[in-house]
Amino acid sequence: MTKATFDFSNYAALEQRLEPRPLIIDAPGFKRPVKLMLLPATDINPDYHNDWVRRITERRTNKDQATTVDGKLVERARTEDRELIGLHCVADWPEPPVDATGKDVPFSREAAEAFMLALPGYVFDDVRVFCASPANFVTITDAAKEKAGN
Repeated sequence: MTKATFDFSNYAALEQRLEPRPLIIDAPGFKRPVKLMLLPATDINPDYHNDWVRRITERRTNKDQATTVDGKLVERARTEDRELIGLHCVADWPEPPVDATGKDVPFSREAAEAFMLALPGYVFDDVRVFCASPANFVTITDAAKEKAGN
């Protein structure tokens, strides 16, 4: 292999950052919008990634689980995504959700998981897509733009 004479270090500044980013969610029936501070659901987040890999490994070693793709499997995958994102991607909620009694719910990992599990599917999908999109976790400063040539 010949030694490359190219220097693409200008793109290093565009890597994902493990820093919480805001997402405001709202839907009919919400008392008010909820502001979530979210971490990526990608391999840059070791807690998320390691738990995700552990769950896959468990499924592969459990011979009793069917491998047929059907509605049950899709729903199980969505439930697992809700758990993983609640446990490892919701970092805080500065504008909290309210519970069934109308009270603000203080942030905790347990509360975040329960909230993700309770969200309507279409609202959770917005959270899941946000967390799974690496571009939402890239900090592009003016210096990085200049270095990248943009």
